Amino acid sequence: MSAVADALRALDAALRSAGARWYLFGAQAALVHGASRLTADIDATVAWEDASRTGPLIARLRAQGFVERPVDADFTERTRVVPLEHAPTAIPVDLVLGGPGPEELFLSRAREHDIDGVLAELESALDRRDLLPALDAALADAGA
Repeated sequence: MSAVADALRALDAALRSAGARWYLFGAQAALVHGASRLTADIDATVAWEDASRTGPLIARLRAQGFVERPVDADFTERTRVVPLEHAPTAIPVDLVLGGPGPEELFLSRAREHDIDGVLAELESALDRRDLLPALDAALADAGA
C-alpha cells in the first residue's frame, strides 16, 4: 500500500470517528480523474462549520497519527484550513473546514472512489473543471 493510501486511511478513520463527512480535492483528486500531476500532499475538505471549535476534530486526527504544522495562533479561524502532517508517512495534509456554501455543494456531488484500497469521496470532475475556476475568478474579482 502507498504512503498516500496510508495517510488517506488514517484521515478517513479520524474524520468518520468525529462524525464528519469529507471529500478529497486538489492534486490527489485530479490524479484519480486522470490528470498527470506530481504532488506530495493531500487536500481534503471536512464538513465542519465551527472553525473556532476544532478541539474534538484535532483529538481524533492526533489519534490517527496526524500532527499540526506550525502556523499563527489564529490561522485556522481566519482561513478555515488546518495544516497537518501524517507523521508515519510525513505527508502534508491541508484540511479545509467546509461550511455552508460552495463546500456543501461540492460535498453533495462528491462520489466514492477506491484509492489503493481506501474508499474516499472525491470532488466531482465537473466541479474541478467548471465550478472551481469560476469560483476562483469571482473571488479574485471581489479582491479576496
